[in-house]
Amino acid sequence: EVVGHATALWFGMLEWTDSDAIGLAHTLPHTTELKTIFLTDNKFTAEGALLLIKAAKNCPNLQVMNLIGNPIEPDREMELRRQWASAGKKESGLRMGHRAAEAEAARAEEVP
Repeated sequence: EVVGHATALWFGMLEWTDSDAIGLAHTLPHTTELKTIFLTDNKFTAEGALLLIKAAKNCPNLQVMNLIGNPIEPDREMELRRQWASAGKKESGLRMGHRAAEAEAARAEEVP
């Protein structure tokens, strides 16, 4: 019940794998108020990420899914972004990649 009313959930650095994504994907539709979910630095591949993104279709308030630091295959990122968009989500809400790339992007924004 508590998870169902949360607006943000943090499941980072738990070493979760694609098999854990199955259970989480079944839980997501019950998170009626969830806006942001942090799944950073786990062990999700594109398969696990796809399960979670498809489950997001049933989460109307979910705006951000942070998957940074997971071993998602780069050649599957476009497919995942298409699925996210088909769920009616803004592209900027799906975050993937590695921490080093994120830090580099942040530094680039700081340059005047």
